[in-house]
Amino acid sequence: MRFAAAAFIFAFMSSCDSSNDNDDVPKSMNKTFVATLTGVQETPANASTAVGASTLLYNIITRAFTSTTTYSGLSSAVTAGHIHVGALV
Repeated sequence: MRFAAAAFIFAFMSSCDSSNDNDDVPKSMNKTFVATLTGVQETPANASTAVGASTLLYNIITRAFTSTTTYSGLSSAVTAGHIHVGALV
């Protein structure tokens, strides 16, 4: 569980690939962030074999995020997650 939350947070804020893709809303209204989640992205890095992926869509008009995250290989059930502000690259 710690891996999922920390990896999600770090990966989202520090290794995002952004684009403006969404068919439902004009492209100028959305910002899409895509992150790959691995133990290497933890601080400090670890040897976890758990992996994940996350796509976050930010609507600049409503200031709302929509998130889709998938993961596998965790040692326990996920009960919560959160996002930290991190360094942008």
